[in-house]
Amino acid sequence: MPPATFPTARWCSCGKRAVLFAGDNVFNDFLPWLHQSDPFGWLESLQWIRRATPKVIVPGHGPVCDMGPVDRLEDYLKETLALVRKAVDDGLSRQEAANQIRLPQVYPVPEHFRSVAPAVEKMGVERLYDALSEINGVGFD
Repeated sequence: MPPATFPTARWCSCGKRAVLFAGDNVFNDFLPWLHQSDPFGWLESLQWIRRATPKVIVPGHGPVCDMGPVDRLEDYLKETLALVRKAVDDGLSRQEAANQIRLPQVYPVPEHFRSVAPAVEKMGVERLYDALSEINGVGFD
């Protein structure tokens, strides 16, 4: 089974029709939820999608799409990981990083989500901090 962004994310494809039901592995025009993600598994899943070459992707969030949103999501994840990696490398605590980092404003935030978006963004930074700390052997605070 290909890697996934979340432990519960699943795949389904209709081979000859080149349709991929990507679940939460693809977000299209919707703020990606980083706070429960495996960011490195997510990046692997996007590479898997690229190798699968679907013509149509049914994302977990947002409208049906082609490969364009996969590229945009990969860029977003890499940029976001780089921001958090810099915070870890600069010695910021998890809380300092969550309070200081503002994620790239690439995706629209729906009206009904605006009140919780800042908290979700902070939790996303904390999750990425934890993931990067795990591979760097840095303790948590």
